[in-house]
Amino acid sequence: MSREKKGRSRARTTLPPILAGGGILLLLLFFLRTGGAGRTDTVRIPISPVGPVDGPVRELVWRRQAGASRFTVDLFGSGGGRIWSGVSRDTTILLPEGIPLEEGSVYRWRVTAHFPDGVSQAAPDETFHIRPGTER
Repeated sequence: MSREKKGRSRARTTLPPILAGGGILLLLLFFLRTGGAGRTDTVRIPISPVGPVDGPVRELVWRRQAGASRFTVDLFGSGGGRIWSGVSRDTTILLPEGIPLEEGSVYRWRVTAHFPDGVSQAAPDETFHIRPGTER
């Protein structure tokens, strides 16, 4: 066998393990950066309010994200701008009385879970609107 053929044969036998090792390293780095598989899943954690609601909205409620130490909640008005933001260690937060929520307007809110290692994960935004004639 010529020297050239031996070299090609050796390259073919060493290349797959190198590629496999590189793939494993990339997966390990991804796993460590995201904090594990539990944090890579997109979770719908908002519970209430969602969709059309009757009466005034006084609190926002969401599901706990495993391992999260606190949550940031952002509320956006119908024009898209943030009208309020708050932080909670629990799965509920009361809106201050001065937040002007109007009947018929669509509001968007987002919960971001913050983990002790500094990683944050925002849930998909949810929307709600207060049905006209139900403000009490």
